[in-house]
Amino acid sequence: RLFRSTFLSVDTVDFRTIKSGDSLMKVYLQAALALFLAAGGGNVPFTEAMMMDYAPLQCNVNASPSIESDDCLSSASMLSQLIAEHGAMMGPLTIPCGMCVVADVTDGSTRRIPGGINVLGRLHFPPSSHMTLETTSVIVQGLLSAEE
Repeated sequence: RLFRSTFLSVDTVDFRTIKSGDSLMKVYLQAALALFLAAGGGNVPFTEAMMMDYAPLQCNVNASPSIESDDCLSSASMLSQLIAEHGAMMGPLTIPCGMCVVADVTDGSTRRIPGGINVLGRLHFPPSSHMTLETTSVIVQGLLSAEE
């Protein structure tokens, strides 16, 4: 499943790979949306956000291989490496436009990204991923995908 142009701003979102029941992304989005709405819904009224025009980022449209392809995933960067490189920086962890990143952590550990996550390219959660991401926000301007 692919999710595009999404903005979530919450105090903490725990991302966990769930092996049974609802789909992984459905669980993520239900939990995040509940927290988002409980926090007042952010800065843009929901009805106004629904009326905005969204289009793919040109750097993703021109990416080779396409960020929607399996080829992109097979040559993807690993999320654990980006988190390590990001370290204790205060700003958001950015998934670069035109790039695929795979959540590769499988040990159930917790990773903290206090500055939020800004997905310009593609962030993918394969069925093998098992981790908790604690962050303050997730902004998806590219693709967020997961396999069941």
